[in-house]
Amino acid sequence: MVIKSLMVLPLAVMFMAGCSMDDTSNETQGNQNQETNEVVNDQAAKQNDVDEVENNETDSSVVGDKDSKKKEEVPPIENNHSKEEEENEDNQRTLTKEEAQTVLEDYKNTFQVEKTAEGIVENYDSKEELLAHYKTRMAEELAESYLDYFYRVENGNLRIIATEPPVWLDPDQEFELRILEDSTYQIVQSRESQLRGNREYSFVITYNAEVDNWVVSEVKSREVG
Repeated sequence: MVIKSLMVLPLAVMFMAGCSMDDTSNETQGNQNQETNEVVNDQAAKQNDVDEVENNETDSSVVGDKDSKKKEEVPPIENNHSKEEEENEDNQRTLTKEEAQTVLEDYKNTFQVEKTAEGIVENYDSKEELLAHYKTRMAEELAESYLDYFYRVENGNLRIIATEPPVWLDPDQEFELRILEDSTYQIVQSRESQLRGNREYSFVITYNAEVDNWVVSEVKSREVG
């Protein structure tokens, strides 16, 4: 029995040693496999991060291209303020002294219509016709006041009343041109005469878009010292 026991003991020891070595080998192999898996997983994670960054850059590039195309397709916005300013500039009419003098000469010639020795107006059969003629160089209110003051209808004829005519600009004397507002000017001239004394005459000229011309809108005079 002792001999059998002695023989069995070495076998048991060898068996246990073998098992221990197998366990160690298995544990080592497992550790190696785990480390390998971790390395692979790390590499895969890094690759995923790289792919995600590239995808984001690609998406940003595509979005940027789309935004750029949208910006290119947007029509330019018109500068309405600039257009309004240009229109206002077109509506503002300027007048020189020479032009102002010409306007007042035309105003005088327009008033002085042809008439017979008896004072009957020729070429205009009614106040309405003469009013239309006057409005080419006078504002409507001024033209109507002249018709009421200087003309009468007698026996179907338009007759001018023998009275002193309106005052005119004297082209031989100096006058001053003043700007009152856009497209409105004032001509001022001082004159002295035995009949009227020392007076200052004022003529207001305004641009009338309806007749596309400058018209006299007001005539005033005042005595000066």
